[in-house]
Amino acid sequence: MNEDYRIEMLPGTQWVDIGRCADLRWWIFRKGESEYSLHTQCSCRILQDGCPILTRSSIYYGKNDDPGSKDTLFDVIVADRVHGSLPLTVHEIKRTNVNDLTITLDQGISIEVFADQPDGCEQWRLFSQGQDQAHLVAYSNRLAYE
Repeated sequence: MNEDYRIEMLPGTQWVDIGRCADLRWWIFRKGESEYSLHTQCSCRILQDGCPILTRSSIYYGKNDDPGSKDTLFDVIVADRVHGSLPLTVHEIKRTNVNDLTITLDQGISIEVFADQPDGCEQWRLFSQGQDQAHLVAYSNRLAYE
């Protein structure tokens, strides 16, 4: 089992990007030359001073409720509110025994990831960009390097 990286190593990194592919959200963190990608398909949200500014559900709503729009509310909020705030420094990360995450950043921003998929389903994964290493994969009851 390769334990070169852990979710607990994110404090001190910079959150530099966010995006999505279908309903998968990717979060990019950088420290020096190292870049880490956190992929989530479970519920998540971004809070500012305790108020939600972006949630997983935002992916399922069209821009201005236009069902024909290719941009979702998620895309609009990321472009209008989130990207302009980046990069942000990760100050703290908390992981529960069921692999929920709370990532505390600058400017009162936090990212919350809720491991809400059934047992045995992948919740999130962390991997080092450009490295041929196993990914750290979180399930609701365990972590594994795959």
